[in-house]
Amino acid sequence: MFEKYGSETLLWFLKNTRVQVNMYDICLVIACCSLLQNLLVGSAFEYWFVFCFTWAVGSCLTEIDGQDFRKIFSNWWKDEMKTIKYSSKGTIFD
Repeated sequence: MFEKYGSETLLWFLKNTRVQVNMYDICLVIACCSLLQNLLVGSAFEYWFVFCFTWAVGSCLTEIDGQDFRKIFSNWWKDEMKTIKYSSKGTIFD
């Protein structure tokens, strides 16, 4: 799952966002793994992984200088990662 979602997401994150607290890539991976630890369920693994990974990456995003980086990340994710379908309304965090 990290091969499928990780590299492209972390590269986009680095190029397109600004955060108030710097995070190392490994910290985002650890946050994702920590969230996954108690949620693993056989056939739903990819859904839980995507939930945990998007929250691990998006949890440090906020609005800075009038740009809502959580919404920008959410829009990018919906456009790029098509396996998991989201509602057209709201963000991936809703």
